Amino acid sequence: MLSAYDIGTLLRQYRLEKGLNIPEVKQIFTDKYHTRVSEKTIYNWESGQYNISMQKFVILCEIYELRSMVPIQKQSQKKILTISPPEKALIEAYRAHPEVQSTIRKILDLPDPKPKDEVSEEDK
Repeated sequence: MLSAYDIGTLLRQYRLEKGLNIPEVKQIFTDKYHTRVSEKTIYNWESGQYNISMQKFVILCEIYELRSMVPIQKQSQKKILTISPPEKALIEAYRAHPEVQSTIRKILDLPDPKPKDEVSEEDK
């Protein structure tokens, strides 16, 4: 289940993808939906500090032209992996030397990779 923070992060992402700022979203709520909402409230939804009501969530989905909740759920399941420059260098060196990859996997006690035809949807 998504936390208020996860939902807020995704709402902010979709707002930015639409090229909207918070004052513009507030104005759309007022002009198109005749619903009053403050800029601070929108910010608090996006930061996960306030839970958004279902009615206002649906309005935001309309504003951001989200036709399905599936993209939100799929996006929330993806974990963002951040690697440091030294880690990146290690990965690049590993990839550049396939002849030693098996040995490195053994040293690190890692399983052998699945053949490409056995890779599941989850691994992609």
